Amino acid sequence: AVILPPITVPGLSDLAAGNWTTGENANEDNSTQTDPALTHNYPDGRTNLTFDVGLRKVNGVATKGVSSTNQAFTEGYDVAVGEILTYQVTLRLSPGTVNNLKLTDVLARGLAFQQCESITAEGSLTASAGTLDSICQNPTVSAYPAGSTDPVDQGRQVVWNFGSVTNSGTDDATLTITYTVVVLDSAGNTSGVDLDNKAVWSWDAGSDEASAPPVTVVEPALDIAKSAKPTTVLPGEKITFTLDIFHTAASRTDAFDVVVKDALPTQLHYVAGSLTAVSGPTPTSIAYDPATATIRVTWDTFPLGSSARITFQASLETTGGDQVANSASVAWSSLPGDVSTPQSSYNDASTERTYDPGSAVDVYGAHDTVTVQAELPQTGFAPGRVTVLPEQRVSYDALSGMTLEIPALGVRMPVVGVPRADAGWDLTWLWDKAGWLEGTAFPTWTGNTAITAHVYLPNGEPGPFLGLGKLRWGDQVVIHAFGKRYVYEVRAVKRVKPTDLRVLGHKDHDWVTLITCQGYNERAGTYRWRLVVQAVLVRIEPEP
Repeated sequence: AVILPPITVPGLSDLAAGNWTTGENANEDNSTQTDPALTHNYPDGRTNLTFDVGLRKVNGVATKGVSSTNQAFTEGYDVAVGEILTYQVTLRLSPGTVNNLKLTDVLARGLAFQQCESITAEGSLTASAGTLDSICQNPTVSAYPAGSTDPVDQGRQVVWNFGSVTNSGTDDATLTITYTVVVLDSAGNTSGVDLDNKAVWSWDAGSDEASAPPVTVVEPALDIAKSAKPTTVLPGEKITFTLDIFHTAASRTDAFDVVVKDALPTQLHYVAGSLTAVSGPTPTSIAYDPATATIRVTWDTFPLGSSARITFQASLETTGGDQVANSASVAWSSLPGDVSTPQSSYNDASTERTYDPGSAVDVYGAHDTVTVQAELPQTGFAPGRVTVLPEQRVSYDALSGMTLEIPALGVRMPVVGVPRADAGWDLTWLWDKAGWLEGTAFPTWTGNTAITAHVYLPNGEPGPFLGLGKLRWGDQVVIHAFGKRYVYEVRAVKRVKPTDLRVLGHKDHDWVTLITCQGYNERAGTYRWRLVVQAVLVRIEPEP
C-alpha cells in the first residue's frame, strides 16, 4: 500500500486567528525559516515512506503523504496500473473543540477509493460522530464530479465526518487517517501520466487543503519479432523459426504473466523436441500442445530491459503448394498474479491491465507474422523487351562440364548450380544456361532433380526452354556427365501454379523435373504459370 507524503497545514486554532505562514516553518519564537526540500525515507524498501513538505506551524499541523504501496517493483512515486496506494492525512489540534470537522479527499481522475485502514489519535481526542473506528469504516464515497455516470469518476470523492472534535488535554493532539486507493485500468492512465490528490479539512470556522506529491503511471511495453529460415522451402523441409521477445524503448517497468503463443497452420508440422529457450529470462513454462498445434511459452516476470529468444522447427507439408503465413503473439499484464477482480467496490476498473483484443484500454499485446513461401522460381523475362539487369550478386557453379540435351528441341547447354538463399533461388543472371536448383537431388543421383532455364532472355529474345511445352511422352532428356549419357524419357508435361511445389516432391528413382515460365502478364510484369516436364531415367550409356 502507499501513504501520502505528509503535507502540513496550519493548526486550526491558528487558522481561526489568521496566525500562519505559507511555505515556511515557524520556530518557537514565531520567526520563520525556509522549509527543507522534499525528502523521502525508505527504511525497509517500500514501507513507511515519509515526506515532509508544505505548510507547518508550531501550534497546529496537518500533513498528507503517500507512505507505501502494495508493489515492490515500482520505485519512488512511480505506480503501475492496478497498484494500491496508501494515503495518510494527519492533523494536529490544539486544546479545545472544533465543530463539524470533515475531511474531504478528491482523488485524481484515474484513482478510486478502496478502503479506510485506520483512524488513530495521539492525545485526548474525542469525536461526537462516534468512535474513530466507526468513522473510519463509514465514509461517504461518491462520484466526482457529483452526479457523474462516467465509470472512471466512480469512487473519486470520499468524506469523513467527525462532528465536533474535542482535545481535552493540555497539549496538542494528533489525528491520523490512513486509507487506500487504486490506480485504475482506465483509458487515461497511460505511461507518464501524473495523478495528484487533494484533501480538504473543513470546520465551522473555515477550511484548508493539502495536496500530495503526484504519482506517475509507468507501464511495460513488449514487442515480438518472428523470422524463419529458409522462407522458401521444399516439401517436407525443416524450417527454423525464431521468436524474439523484448521491452521496447517506451517500456518503463517490469511485465508480468507474459504469454507467447504461436499457433501453427495446418500446413506446418512441428518437429518434436525442437522447442528451445535460447536466451533471456528462464521461462516458467515452455511447451508444444499437439491438440491445438500451439507453441506456448510463459514467464511470471519479464524484467525491464530484458529480452528472450525462442526457437523451434517445423516442416511445410503441402499438397498443392502454399504461401503460409504464421503469426506469433505476446501478451502480458501490469501486475504479478491474477488481479482481474476489482479491488475497490466503488469502481469496476480497479484491476490490473491485461491484453483484451479490440479493447481501447487493455492493450498489452503484440504480434508478428512471418510468411513461408512455397513457390517455384521465376524463370523468364518480358518477351520482346530488354530488361536491364542489376550488378550480378549470385555466383553459379559450373558442374564439372555437365550439359543438358533435349534432342526434340535441338537444345544443348551447360548446367550450373543455382544456390538457394533464404528467399529461394535467384535466376536473374542465368542467361542461356540450365540451372540445377540446389536443394533438389544432384543431377544423375536418385531422387528428383530440378533443372530450370529461361523462356525469354533479358534481351527479350527466346530462351532455351521456349519450346519445352512441345515435348511429349517418350521424348528424351539427356544429361552428359562423368563420361556417360544419362538418358531420361518424358512421362509428364503439365502447367501448374507457381505455388505448386508438388512437382519437387521426393522420388524413389532418378527423375529430372524441367521447369520454365508460361503466360506472361503485362500488367503484373510476372508469369502466371510454370511449365513442368518430368522424365525418368531409362538407361545409362557411355559417350560415343
